Order: sequence, then C-alpha cells, then structure tokens
Amino acid sequence: MSEVKVSLQSSAGKEMQEKLEEMELRVKGILGAIPAGVVFITLDGRIEAITDQFEKLSGYGSRDICNRNISKFLQSQLSEAELAKRLAACCDEGLISAEGLKKDGEKVPVKLTVSMINTAEGVGLMLCLLDASKQGVL
Repeated sequence: MSEVKVSLQSSAGKEMQEKLEEMELRVKGILGAIPAGVVFITLDGRIEAITDQFEKLSGYGSRDICNRNISKFLQSQLSEAELAKRLAACCDEGLISAEGLKKDGEKVPVKLTVSMINTAEGVGLMLCLLDASKQGVL
C-alpha cells in the first residue's frame, strides 16, 4: 500500500514540476515580447533579474549586474538608498526620464516606468526601460 502512495506522490510531483516549467516558459515568453528592458529589483535597489532586452540596452549581462545596486546603471546624484526609495515612490507615475550608463561607459537617455510586484521573497519593483534616443515621434 505504501508503494502505491509513494508512486502517486511521485507522479503528482512530476505533474506539478511540468506545470511549473510550462508556466516559467510562458512568463519568459511574455517578458521576451516586451519591447522594453525589464529589471527586477528589491526595495533597497539590488538587482535580482534582468531580461534580454535590458542586456541589449545596457550591455550588462546577468553576471555583470545582478546582485548589484540599480545605481550601477541608473545615473543619479542620490545615494543608493535614496535612489531606491525614490524609485519606489514613483510607482504608477507614468514615464520617468532618466539617464543610464552602459557597460561600455556610454550614457543613454531612458524612459522608465516603475511597478510594485509581489514575489516569493517579498515586495519588489519592476522597472521597464526604453532607450529614449531611439524613440520615434508620431
């Protein structure tokens, strides 16, 4: 009897794992379709994850910038802590103008939006950044 139960739990675990993997692929597909660079940061400004579009915009790969403060890219006169607080205060304000510093040292004007998100680790911020130098006028 216990073998059947173990087998059922194992089968249920595999099914759950497959559903999680499908969901992960779906989320990656959605994020990949967004034409802006997306950065996920903690409330203190530490970068947790970036998208491929952000890599193209900034020149930074995940290994270069994850676990660093967003001030590594977003240029500001504010301290790291003040910049993070200011970003959190900007949630749902619409487009914000800022300046980014690419990995190669080139400055790039960006337009960004900030949204608060809930994650398994707690509350964080999602920044969506567009290269303002490449935006056309309608």
